Amino acid sequence: MAKSTIKNMSLTIFKVLTWLVQLILMIAALQNIYWLIRSINSASNSMYSKFFVYYFKIITPNTLGQHFLSGITIIIHLIIIIMIFIIMIMIRKLITSIQQGNYFTTVNLRYIKKLFLAAITAVVTQFMQLVLLYPCIASNDLHVSAIRRNDSVGLWLTELLFVAILYVVYQVFHSGMQLKVENDEFV
Repeated sequence: MAKSTIKNMSLTIFKVLTWLVQLILMIAALQNIYWLIRSINSASNSMYSKFFVYYFKIITPNTLGQHFLSGITIIIHLIIIIMIFIIMIMIRKLITSIQQGNYFTTVNLRYIKKLFLAAITAVVTQFMQLVLLYPCIASNDLHVSAIRRNDSVGLWLTELLFVAILYVVYQVFHSGMQLKVENDEFV
């Protein structure tokens, strides 16, 4: 009795945390949309324009280059935010299904698969951001670029580890579902 109460409480806490993360992600998405609109309307006042003027030595302080580069950065951030939002939805659905006593079901397998695909998309997008933005940071300040590179690579490797764990969980659920089907057929 106590174990099931602790399990349900912890799962409920995780569900609440997914809602909180989604709220924070919505605020972050709105901020990015605001900055995207602002960078389109007035590149000179964009929060990214000075960054790109200083880091891309090739680009002169013109609005076309600033619009393009700040837009790309914000779009990459929005894609990552959307993928994390989807991950939180799938985690919450999976928790609800587990709370109802459904463990090795086709529905849970679909939730984990969608979670896995969203995580892969976020990791690939993060890697694209690392590849696209690292050269512009390195061109200005090698010390700062080394710190940012190490932080970004460390974060990316952590995300990659998360995707690997999700793949293992997916395989476990898939195998568990097959065992359940085999047991049901045997009986």
